[in-house]
Amino acid sequence: MKTNRNPIELLQPSGMSTTQLQDLQKILHLSRDHRLWSWQPLSPNPLLQRNLEDTGLSSHPQDLRQDSVIIIPPFGAALSHRKEWKKQHRTVLDLSTPEVRRAQSTLALLKLEGAELLIIGRKNDPELQAHLIDHPRARVIENAEDAVRIPFAPAFNLICQTSQCPQLARHLTSVIQGRHRDSKVTFLDTSSPQENLRRAALQQLVQAGFRPDLLLVFGHSHSTDMLLHAACEHRLNAMRIGHNSLPRSLPNHACIAMIASDDVTLQECTSLISTLENIRIQNDPYAA
Repeated sequence: MKTNRNPIELLQPSGMSTTQLQDLQKILHLSRDHRLWSWQPLSPNPLLQRNLEDTGLSSHPQDLRQDSVIIIPPFGAALSHRKEWKKQHRTVLDLSTPEVRRAQSTLALLKLEGAELLIIGRKNDPELQAHLIDHPRARVIENAEDAVRIPFAPAFNLICQTSQCPQLARHLTSVIQGRHRDSKVTFLDTSSPQENLRRAALQQLVQAGFRPDLLLVFGHSHSTDMLLHAACEHRLNAMRIGHNSLPRSLPNHACIAMIASDDVTLQECTSLISTLENIRIQNDPYAA
């Protein structure tokens, strides 16, 4: 007896953009003739990071040599580091995204206004750590509990991490406004349009009547949180998965869809779907 099973559907957009794939090719090309160094691991994807390290890319401080080519990751690097590398006449390949550079410039301009600087994001994220290197007095807000603990100041200027959910960032801004009604609170949305595209695509599918029984969110960076938040808003049953965090079982007859963040390739998505289908078969008594 065979089971009528719908294949797992990969939603679009999923995976890396063409620009990101081109950047990887640049790194591979440079690695043939140069030492490569980055101030932080280039990718949160463990398989991709391992492959990059196999080409000679290192993020250990002791591996930085005078002849090293410095790779600035997509999540950027502190402006103070950039100035120091320029002063040392270092060779630099800047792969930071326009959104990250915009966020850094915005924060630098907001600092000139003299207000308290607040960044909505995650303390352990390298993008945010770069901000804090340049602005050590800035405060980080991860959740509403952090927001209500912010002491009074006449004015607050806020930005958000580029992978932050903009709706959540606006909510935390409103918490601060409610807490300090006499303060001037300015929030500039510096979230990534590319990540918002995935969120918008998911919303359009739901509005069109597509409601999978299970939505798998594939990725390793904090950008998956935005997709999980969107799924929660639409009351979808969603689960985060990664190379090292696969489900032990999957429902045989359910409609399952997958969407991926920009730290994985389409090839990884295709391979993972094959693995997930095998997991379903293992739990199907009629598969044989």
